[in-house]
Amino acid sequence: MQRISSQMNNTNTQKNLRLQESRLNKVNNQIGSQQKIQQLRDDPLAAGHLVRYESYLGRVNNFEKNALVLSDQFTLREGYMTDSLEIMQRIRELAVTGANGIYNEDDLKNMASEVDELLKQLIQNANAVSADGNSLFAGTNVKATAFDVEMGNVEGSGVPLIQNVRYNGNIDTNLVEVDENKYLVNDNAGNKTFWAENQQIFSMRDASEWHATQDSVILIDGVEVEVTRGDNIYALISKINNSDAAVKASLDPVRNSLNLATTDARQLWLQDKTGTTLFDLGVIKDSTQQPPYNYNDSVRVAGGSMF
Repeated sequence: MQRISSQMNNTNTQKNLRLQESRLNKVNNQIGSQQKIQQLRDDPLAAGHLVRYESYLGRVNNFEKNALVLSDQFTLREGYMTDSLEIMQRIRELAVTGANGIYNEDDLKNMASEVDELLKQLIQNANAVSADGNSLFAGTNVKATAFDVEMGNVEGSGVPLIQNVRYNGNIDTNLVEVDENKYLVNDNAGNKTFWAENQQIFSMRDASEWHATQDSVILIDGVEVEVTRGDNIYALISKINNSDAAVKASLDPVRNSLNLATTDARQLWLQDKTGTTLFDLGVIKDSTQQPPYNYNDSVRVAGGSMF
């Protein structure tokens, strides 16, 4: 037989009251914070799920932010491109009008002045920047001005006019993650966007006796093409045409030299990553010269920009 004192009853009652008060405080805290789990030890299993869900929610929010930023950039570029198309349409109208032979010299000078102003506006579009000051059409070289303008005197004009426009960006792209392991390519190279024709490169150096003296790698628009020691010009042409580069290589039937042509309107970007293959074939200058203006002085280039 166990004796029960009045003091024990009092102690048990106080213990139960404190326990109920603790539970009440916990429920009130959950109601006030709108959170079931106040501390990880409250429900370790549910807390583990919560941490995982919060991590996934954070990634989803980042994906949404990336998609919105990319959409805003596309919308901004689209506006400049629409305006540029209208400019080109006006230039086309002036070219057709001036070619019909009924206008005098003063009229033609006025048309030339208008075309020059339209070209300046087109260059402003090509050199457009976003709200944060980044170039929209310079590839990943966003802090550089996309195009450099060279002014000069033109016969018949009393003021300097646009003589040459050179691309100052690069052809690198950004991959923007918009879902788990899913990416959109952000390609804003100006020498694609503002290029008017397929470009063709005609080397003047006879390649009929050429053989690769070492293993090397050439870059065509950023695509690597491996050259193996002993390859001749026909093997090189085959490797270029079978690569992912959007370029058609061929052997000139008269000069036996290497010809390259893009399959769409853009500027060709050529480099010797290792070795001197393109240099030996007379296509580009040595590796100290950077693309896209590293073509050999003897090379004939066809296909230009919108400028």
